[in-house]
Amino acid sequence: MPLLLPQVDGMKRLLRLRAVPLWAGVVAIAVVVFIALFCSLLPLSGNDGGLLQEEKTVGYQERFYEPLGSDIHWLDTECYPWTGYLSLHLYRVSSGEESFAYSKNGSGVSPPILNGQGESVTRKWTWAFAVGGAAQFYHYDWNVCATYQYFNDNQTQSVAGDDAGTLIPLRSVALNGRSVTNAISAAAFTLNELDVSLTKQFHFHENLLIQAILGLRNTWIKNNQSSSYTGGATLGNNFVNVRQNNDYWGIGPLGGVVTKWLIFDNFYFLGAGDISLECIANRSSYAETQNNNSNAAINLFEKMQYLAPTIDCKIGVGVADYICKNKTHLSCDFTYDAQFFSSRSNAFEIEPYATVRYMRPTNNVTLQGFAISLTALY
Repeated sequence: MPLLLPQVDGMKRLLRLRAVPLWAGVVAIAVVVFIALFCSLLPLSGNDGGLLQEEKTVGYQERFYEPLGSDIHWLDTECYPWTGYLSLHLYRVSSGEESFAYSKNGSGVSPPILNGQGESVTRKWTWAFAVGGAAQFYHYDWNVCATYQYFNDNQTQSVAGDDAGTLIPLRSVALNGRSVTNAISAAAFTLNELDVSLTKQFHFHENLLIQAILGLRNTWIKNNQSSSYTGGATLGNNFVNVRQNNDYWGIGPLGGVVTKWLIFDNFYFLGAGDISLECIANRSSYAETQNNNSNAAINLFEKMQYLAPTIDCKIGVGVADYICKNKTHLSCDFTYDAQFFSSRSNAFEIEPYATVRYMRPTNNVTLQGFAISLTALY
């Protein structure tokens, strides 16, 4: 997707060329590091490589039913080179862009507003899922992993002036400083996230397992809101529609760690965290229309590029055991998860009672909730 608008004058062409190294530099470094690590994991060539493969084959046959450590959970992953992952989440999102009107007692709309409350779209608990897989390299016991996560939330909120008093729109230029009798707003948030990483397990204690993560993260976010206003002295039976779209695409290096502490047979505590620094391409737009005045239509958009971090963390408990005559190792985790997306909510806003003054405040997006995850090694 294009990252900058087509430019026509010389100065803007210069600005466009100067913006390229930020993207090219960060993405190129991340790709080169990942390829270098990937190549270092390939099996050794020549006689050494043949001996290494032969030793692994013998070890696989001898240790197939013999896990490492003090418990059956700490298995020798060389015996199970393939991994499948499935996770079901119950999330609630917060983006800081849910407000669409202000209600107050009485009929006056002139500042200052001394009483009343904001009207916002209420975010509810929504299901999400993640799937993934991994394959192990015989060389130094590294795994190459890919994980995809999807989340979609759509909520609608309405309010009437008869119930809430005077309604003052917060999303309209034409109605700035005016009142309406009815307002409705729909907010939609969609997340697509793809991680490609290398992982390696370390056993620092017979009851402690630590897994290191190094990779690349891709994030696609759509954060949109549509609001409609009608009634009042200004509109009467007419209406004003406002739509705000915010699209984000980010890519950048990822690093993290997963820890598991064995408590007793097949039961463990776990904690995990990772952070990525992504190059973000953001496109925001603002569109406003009136059904009785086509000349008052407003269409604004802006593109931005910047760096922003993404942080994931989880904590919980898990159980694990062998199934299918010890040919598969299955673990089930119950966790509390939280995801933090910095600077992913930059919608156009109108300063109340100003003369058509637009602002681009920067807000963060958070996802939090509970998850149940199944991991199978075979």
